[in-house]
Amino acid sequence: MRPAERRLLIVTGVICAALMVLTVAGLFGIYRADLINTPGTSDVVRENGLSNLLNAAYITGNIEVLLFSAGTTVVLLAFVGIVSLAGVAAADRSQRGVVVSHLAITGFVIAAVPWSVSAFNPGSLSGIRFLLPALPVIMALAGAGVCALCGLISQRVSMPAGAIAAAGLAGLLLGPAAMASAEAIRDMRLPDSRVDLRTWADRNLEAGTVLVTVENHKTFNPLWGGIPYVTWFDWLQTDDLLSLTPADWQSQHGISYLAWTDTEHAPAGSPLLLGQFGGVGFRGPFTAMYRVEPLRFPSGAQFGNQIQLLGFDMEGVAETIGSPLDLRLFWEATAVPDASFSVFIHLTREDSLQPLAQADAGLCGSEQPSAAWTIGFRCFSPILSIRLPDDLAAGDYVIRAGVYDSATGQRLPLTNGEDGDSIVLLRLSVGGSRDITQAEESGG
Repeated sequence: MRPAERRLLIVTGVICAALMVLTVAGLFGIYRADLINTPGTSDVVRENGLSNLLNAAYITGNIEVLLFSAGTTVVLLAFVGIVSLAGVAAADRSQRGVVVSHLAITGFVIAAVPWSVSAFNPGSLSGIRFLLPALPVIMALAGAGVCALCGLISQRVSMPAGAIAAAGLAGLLLGPAAMASAEAIRDMRLPDSRVDLRTWADRNLEAGTVLVTVENHKTFNPLWGGIPYVTWFDWLQTDDLLSLTPADWQSQHGISYLAWTDTEHAPAGSPLLLGQFGGVGFRGPFTAMYRVEPLRFPSGAQFGNQIQLLGFDMEGVAETIGSPLDLRLFWEATAVPDASFSVFIHLTREDSLQPLAQADAGLCGSEQPSAAWTIGFRCFSPILSIRLPDDLAAGDYVIRAGVYDSATGQRLPLTNGEDGDSIVLLRLSVGGSRDITQAEESGG
């Protein structure tokens, strides 16, 4: 071995050793970090990191994800590059040291990255970002493959024919990737269902913990998802939504909401469907958002054969005259509504329809007008706060709800066997001391 080749191999060994040190340092950094990526990553390394590094299934799984991210065309070109470099080494001994050092460094990086990532990622596609450092190396080998093919063409055929052959080969190899890139660009122009979900949750939900799958593992993680937020939601990621019932998810893990992406199975029990996001015209997963806690006061009142009141929650309970009563109503479209409707909440005497206090709002706020609903669409109102008047006399009162056309004021009649155009939600009894001595719910 000539001195120059010996020096090159020594330099190669030093580079590989330095890369090994950096790999170990990276693993140690993950071991020590408490807030890297999704909560729990560092815990996985601390608890099972060493055994994971020796897990062949984890390692091969991450290699498969790496090759998948590179794409079939690039992997084939990289293989051609390796073969061409080996051919150069076999044909020209003076280049052998350069080739060996090049292949040693690139091979080390391609092997070390998936191996180190195996400490915390079992080869799932969600960990693809951790494997990206190895992609430039594969691309470099693919470049060598392209050069080798172009050189072979130029040696075998004349210049015009060679140019045509090179263009045809480029189209054959790069055409599928170019088409996939164009499709990805078109998808990027579509609205993202995850952004819609996160923004909607910010406007409508109280803070809580959301159960998510890998499709939404960044939706409630502002550090990685980058979606602006006002209300913080904790999240728990699972690979199997059906491993527990919603009630068990709540009791064992404190889950408040389910970001449900399983389109083949519905959640067990009776969680409350709050909204649906994604589908045709969106990128990102189709997600049904459920609340684990059922409605406190279920109903079934039907208005105009178009809209059903599923029930309501009472956010605040009025205990004395002058204090507010806060209600949130939940709706479902049983037909396509023919107008944009609003809801009224009236406080009346039990034997009268004359309102003594009231609150009005769009059925589900101004951003989800009922004229745009489809059959089966579900949503809920903003909080409707009705304040009991200071001069309210002792007696029996009711809280009524009804639906009316926002433009004309025309009310929808009750159509499920009930008379009138409003339903009694609550019955209140005000005593002589002006305290509310009874609040009896009436689901209708």
